[in-house]
Amino acid sequence: MTCLVVGFLRIHWIGIGGIGMSAAAMLSKDLGNDISGSVDCMSDRVDTLRKYGIHVEEGHQAKNIKNPDLVVYTNAVHPNNPELTEVRRRGVPCMRRLDYLSRLIGQSGRLVIGISGTDGKTTTTAMLARILIYEGKDPSVLLGGVHEDLPYGNYRKGNGPILMEVCESDGELVLIKPWIGAVTNIRMDHLEHYHQLFEEYHDAIVSFLFHAQRRVCSKGILAHIEPQSRNYAYDSVDRDIDLRIPGKYNLMNASCAMVCASLLDIPESRSRIHLHTYQNVDRRFSVRFESDSLSIVDDYAHTPDEIESVVEACREAYPARSVILAFEPHRYSRLEREGVKFEHMLDQLPTDKNLLLPIYSAYEPQKPHLYENFCKRVTQKNGRSQYCESADDLYDWLDTQDRSKGIVILFVGAGDSSRFAKEVAHQIQIRVVKEEKV
Repeated sequence: MTCLVVGFLRIHWIGIGGIGMSAAAMLSKDLGNDISGSVDCMSDRVDTLRKYGIHVEEGHQAKNIKNPDLVVYTNAVHPNNPELTEVRRRGVPCMRRLDYLSRLIGQSGRLVIGISGTDGKTTTTAMLARILIYEGKDPSVLLGGVHEDLPYGNYRKGNGPILMEVCESDGELVLIKPWIGAVTNIRMDHLEHYHQLFEEYHDAIVSFLFHAQRRVCSKGILAHIEPQSRNYAYDSVDRDIDLRIPGKYNLMNASCAMVCASLLDIPESRSRIHLHTYQNVDRRFSVRFESDSLSIVDDYAHTPDEIESVVEACREAYPARSVILAFEPHRYSRLEREGVKFEHMLDQLPTDKNLLLPIYSAYEPQKPHLYENFCKRVTQKNGRSQYCESADDLYDWLDTQDRSKGIVILFVGAGDSSRFAKEVAHQIQIRVVKEEKV
């Protein structure tokens, strides 16, 4: 497809409610296009889009396709989606989100900063956004999460550089060719889109870096990148960073953001000031409830490395409390590939109790026996682990626990675990209010 994507086009977005899709749709609208979209269910992102003046239909139906010049769709859309089927029947041009975004930002004429990597890209993007905003750079920001610094949570309209989180999950990050390209780290994940080969996953992320004019990465990744003249390495031990949020990994994220900012002539001394008051993205060590005897923390961590890091951060933030891990496995494919690593992780974690929540399958085929066998092995091997069916069960279990030295329940997962955390926190808050009235 060779047509322009900046200017006035009628563009319909299938699956517009996703965190990445909604931000990209708002940017497209701000660059002069007429936007509509559809979702399979309502969400806060749909409310945000409608407030932004974008028409959104609930439910995917062929009749939602009016007279678009172009259709953009999320990778989560099934090939037999009725809207996608109708679009192809009519011969309307269509493309996936990152393919469209690569053309959109390429034709915008603006400086582009792309942040990618296995872990930490959302936090690093939000940190850099804060620095750029407070330094008057007026960025447009596309974030893969929700943050208080952005007026629309995952999006900010600006006239300066375009700062975007670039998801590495499906290999399309190689389409994005930013002026500054940053990679937080490269660890084994999302191999289902890379023929189950870590080498392909690794090479895709390195290719993204190679396409950037200025490359920012950790010292460990730097050795794989040539030529050296346009590379900028970072390490948290090189910088005196004072954050209010816990976790050594956040020091690395902050270091990456500071180096990116320095390439835009922002002194590290200024970046430190802004990062000192930085608050986390939603679902990144988000405290849903806090009292003298109980805290409930909600985090997006869903790989063994991420979970180990956030448990360490939890111990750092609550050194005297019992730590209860509420673990929601994310995707059958990940559990099938890394089940042994997850088992070892649960056995070795410095937690007082591990609660195994129902698995979140995303859009993958169900394999219930896989998780049932995993739970049996973990609970038989580890007396600290048990299965927990629902938020009500977890709440009832919590009622039986001794809170004299304090408890923190750390919910981790990329699916329904956040809903679990909020439901338990809500039930506890209701009880607190009732007790205060007595």
